[in-house]
Amino acid sequence: MPVYKQGKNKWRVRIWVNGVRQPDEVFAGTMAEAKAHEARRRVELEKGAVPVSDRAVPTFRAFCLESF
Repeated sequence: MPVYKQGKNKWRVRIWVNGVRQPDEVFAGTMAEAKAHEARRRVELEKGAVPVSDRAVPTFRAFCLESF
């Protein structure tokens, strides 16, 4: 999984899981931190435990049961 230099202290992290390329992420920090981020992200994706964004649409169950 490559980590490319994007700019000053910025790194483009490209991750492939099961032959499918995930959207690139731009990471600010050192190369070692970018590689650590890439490793954590890869483990999350391989587990299938992808964190859901806060802006994502809630599930129907959550919409019905939780107060907004």
